[in-house]
Parts: sequence; C-alpha cells; structure tokens
Amino acid sequence: MPDEDALDVEETTEVAAEEKKDLAARLKEAVQVEVADTGPLRKRLTIRVPRDTIDEQQAEQFEELSRDAFVPGFRKGRAPRALIVRRFGRDVNEQLKTELLSRGYLAAVEKANLKVLGDPRISVTGDDGTERLLSIEEAFDQIELPASEPMTFVCEVEVRPEFDLPALEGVELKKPRVEITEEDVDKHIDRLRGLQGTFEPVIDKVTEDDLVVADVQLSLDAKLVKKEENVQLAARPQQIDHIPVPGLGETLVGRRAGDQTFVEVDVPEDHPTADWRGKSARFDILVHDVKRLSLPEIDENFLSGLGFDTGEQLRDWVREDMNVRLGDAIRDGLRNQVYEYLLDNTRIELPEGLSHRQAERVADRRMISLRRRGVPEAEIAKQLDELRVQAKEEAVRDLKLFFIMEKLSEELDLHVGEDEINGQIALMAQRYGRRFDRMRDELARGEGLANLYLHLRDEKIVDWLITKAKITETEGPRKRPPEKSSEADGSTSPSTPDEGKKGD
Repeated sequence: MPDEDALDVEETTEVAAEEKKDLAARLKEAVQVEVADTGPLRKRLTIRVPRDTIDEQQAEQFEELSRDAFVPGFRKGRAPRALIVRRFGRDVNEQLKTELLSRGYLAAVEKANLKVLGDPRISVTGDDGTERLLSIEEAFDQIELPASEPMTFVCEVEVRPEFDLPALEGVELKKPRVEITEEDVDKHIDRLRGLQGTFEPVIDKVTEDDLVVADVQLSLDAKLVKKEENVQLAARPQQIDHIPVPGLGETLVGRRAGDQTFVEVDVPEDHPTADWRGKSARFDILVHDVKRLSLPEIDENFLSGLGFDTGEQLRDWVREDMNVRLGDAIRDGLRNQVYEYLLDNTRIELPEGLSHRQAERVADRRMISLRRRGVPEAEIAKQLDELRVQAKEEAVRDLKLFFIMEKLSEELDLHVGEDEINGQIALMAQRYGRRFDRMRDELARGEGLANLYLHLRDEKIVDWLITKAKITETEGPRKRPPEKSSEADGSTSPSTPDEGKKGD
C-alpha cells in the first residue's frame, strides 16, 4: 500500500501549486499597471495590487493554517483564528509580500504586453530622499505590505526592440589559409614570460599598463562625495565607482610619484545611484607609487617551471598549441563573418545612451569566452576594463548582436543541453587547474552559467548558419592568432603547458 505520509506530502504539494496558479491568474486579472517611458527601450512601471486581492490571499493562507497548523494546547484544526493570526501573521505577510512582488510584477508585464530583458529594478527611496534602483532581493526588506491599503511599487525594466531578420541561407563567407611562423612562436613565448611576471616598484614615469597606487577624490558637480587612500589603478581605460573613465590611461601616463592630476567625465544616465546620474564627475588623483611588470629570464628555472628541459621543447609545444588554436581562430573568423552579416543586414533602433546593465551583461559574456580559452584572470580583468569603457559604437554593436541572437534562438529553436554545459565547464576547469565542482559553483554564484549557456547557444546558431553558407577559400595576407582573445574578434591565446596539472 502507498505510504500515507507520502500521499499527504504529494497532495500538499499539488494544492500549493494550484494555489500559486490561482494567485497568478487573479493577479493578472486584478493588477493595475501604469507604463511610462524613461528612455528608448526603458520603461517605468507603477504596479498596484488591489486591497481586496491582498485580503483574499491572506484569508486563504490563514484558513490553510487553521486547518493544518499545530498549536500547543489545541487539536489540529481547532485553534482560534485570532490566535493563528497572532502566531503566524508575520510569516504569512512576509511570504505574501514575496509572492505579490514577484508575481505581481510578472502579471503587470504580461498585462502590459511587454517583452522585457532581465530582471526588474525596484525603486526604493532612502531616508535622505534619494531614489535607488535595486534588485527584488535587495529591495525586499525596504518594502512594507500595507495593513489596509493597496500595495503599490515602482520598478524600471528594459524591453526588447522589434525588428526583422535578414535571409539566413547562402551567406557568402571567406576562409583564409594561414600558417604559424617562428616570429609568432617568439611572441607567444614572450607572452608566457609575462604570465610569470610580477609588478615591481619603479622610480620612473608611468607607462601604459603600469599600476599606480594613489589617493582618489570623487567630486560630482564640484561637490566632494568620496575620498579613498592607496587605491590601485591601472594606467588604462577602466571604471571607477561604476563610472567609465576612458581617458584614465592617458591621464596617468607620464606622471611620477608625487604628481597630482585629474580627469573629468559625465556619470551615465543609468548609474546604479540615481542621484549621481547625468552629473559631471571629477576624479582628483595623487600618485604615491608606480609599479611595472617585470619579466623572468628564459633560463632553467623558467623552463622547468613549465615542464620542459630545453628551449626547443618549449618552442615545439608552443608551435603545436598555436596550430591547434589557429584552427579555432579560423572557425571563429567564419563565425565573425556571420555576425557581421547579421549586423550589417538587420535594422534595429537602439537608444543613444547605452544601458549600463546591458553593457555589463555583454562584458560578462566576453569573460566567459576568455575563460573558455584559459586566458589568465589578470589578462581577463584588463580586457574587461577596456571593454566596459570602449567606444559607444562598439558597445552598441554588441548589444545589437545580443538582440539578433535572441530572436534567432526563438526562430530556429536551437537549445543547449546540460551535458554540453558541463562539458565546457570541465574544459574550463582543466585549463585553470580547478576542480569541476568548484568551477561550476563559481559560475553559479553570478550569472556565469546563464552567460555560458548563451555563449554556447550563439555558437550553435552561427555554426548552423555556416552549414547553409557559401564558403570560398582565399590566400589573403598572412595572419597569426592575435595576442588578445575576445568573443568579438575570434582571437586566441595559448594555454600554458602545465594547465590542468595544478591543484585547486
């Protein structure tokens, strides 16, 4: 005979699922939503859940507790309603608030017929009157469930543009014939030296990619808002306090310890702190120290550290590794031609001011591409800094491609399986000398798994388009795999010989 307790659990689960379904249906019918434009592809939603809907849901939850809750001194289902409310009221309201925020938002989006991107940002006003846009989790404790009034909350969302796709078959592609030379081998050995280099203090002027230890003051519209001491800055474009500073490298290059300088930029319109948006930002910088990358000699210690006895063994390994990766680069080059075709032949209207959140998503996806190739974390950080502050046209290009791939995914119905994701995680773990479970956990803590899925999905879509393309082989100029590696240019970086041998 079936276990009665198991049947009770199954029945309770089914009832809970039905109740959630009923709540979603009621909210879709009852919720009120006002939509306002806050810019191209951005909407501000004012969502109102009527009081009678809240009361009905509260009554149902208390009724369920009255039937099922165990209260000391009473038989099951016999405790007075007032005692149930007093004992469980706070928990019921917290659970109800969670459901109304998440399901109320989904009902409002569906009712307003919006195709949103990502999660909403909830508007919360601090004690100082400053509005901040937070995730639902961050905003939860700052939102109260009203005792007798409708529940109203405001959020901002990003929405997808509407557009048509170009023809997907017969795309003309060119496949170059390329070979690796000894000069290429020399340059990649120099790069391997760089991976073992250390930043050492120097008494010299700052050069590109040096590290600078400095005091930094941030002023907004000539008002000081933040001071930090001994901040480490790289002499290249990067973000400071979520503010892109493209001219930072130019500002620091040529300075010495003791020099003072400044750089001025505008705060983006979608900065996380609403009160900062659109203001003029000035970073005043006092340089304390300059550090520069020092490269090791190619000696016995260097070679043995990489697992080789002679320089010739190292060169043979590098040459073989580069040829494998050159094949990958050629394949990526075909993919990039498909991307360019899609970009050139798809008309999408995008906002003048690129969304900060979407730019961050693009940067995160680039990071997945670099990690799949085993690029060292320090180099990844450098390339992401440059990506986040790159020219607006380049960032808009990536966002446009993101929308195109989303639509292609819907039309072609191509998906990535769990085994494919785990296979890529295993390769990444091997390249970094990490355990599979730790690499997966690290990706799961942020949006790494989602970005890895999108990256694999996009490759699968483009590879399908390549099978339908018209490919012509060309001689073309000799070209080696570039030093940098990014999703956009299809370039590669060599692994190190001992990747996958280090413990985690």
